[in-house]
Amino acid sequence: ITQANGCTVNGTTTLHVTGTVNWTAGSNYISNPIVINTAGTFTLSNNFNLSGNTITWISGTMASSGSATSLYGNVTFTGTGLSFNNITALANTVLTLSNDITILGSISGHGSAATFVINGNNMYVGGGLSTGVNTTISGTTNIILNGTGTISTASSSGNYRNNIEINTAGTITISGTFRYSVGIFKYTTAGSIVATGSAFTIIGSATLDTAGMTFVNITTTGAPTLTINSTLSASGTFLISATTGNISFLGTAGF
Repeated sequence: ITQANGCTVNGTTTLHVTGTVNWTAGSNYISNPIVINTAGTFTLSNNFNLSGNTITWISGTMASSGSATSLYGNVTFTGTGLSFNNITALANTVLTLSNDITILGSISGHGSAATFVINGNNMYVGGGLSTGVNTTISGTTNIILNGTGTISTASSSGNYRNNIEINTAGTITISGTFRYSVGIFKYTTAGSIVATGSAFTIIGSATLDTAGMTFVNITTTGAPTLTINSTLSASGTFLISATTGNISFLGTAGF
């Protein structure tokens, strides 16, 4: 299937992938529902741009290495066999996961995406996380970093509000300022954590469970409630911003 550059595909008809299909697309999106039910392979060659549709996997192999999936609106992923490379929200988006999903590459919110909401189940991310200048990534999905990648926020407005867990044999790099708002940030294991020169900034009522991980600098803004469920370690400074007001510490451990 080739979706030519400049061609938008939409409507109510469900597209069924029943054979071995190679999907090639330009910059425009498709909004029709897609069902993958094949004994063959559904290959994403380059771009897979989605807007307002449901992608359902029933059977077959999905090959997405090297591809980029862009989201332009509310999208639902259903089925345990779905696998994507990089996913980027380019407009305000709610991504609903009916099952756990594997992302080979990275998750990001960019362009005009002020909100990227990811709801449901677990998302296993083999790469990194990044936000646009004003993007909030939030929702009920647990994001598990299980590969090698970089996590960052683009500016003082971007932030994360999903539960995030680092559980990998690879390397996770914290680049620049990483702004975390609400949820549980958990460290289970990693081959390596690289945080040189970085700042982990807490802007909401977050829970940290990071025994075995050492941050460089930690900063709080606003008036957060910080719950510490295991020993919190930093090799640099812990800065309570002058604009913070009162900060509350809860939990079962110290720092």
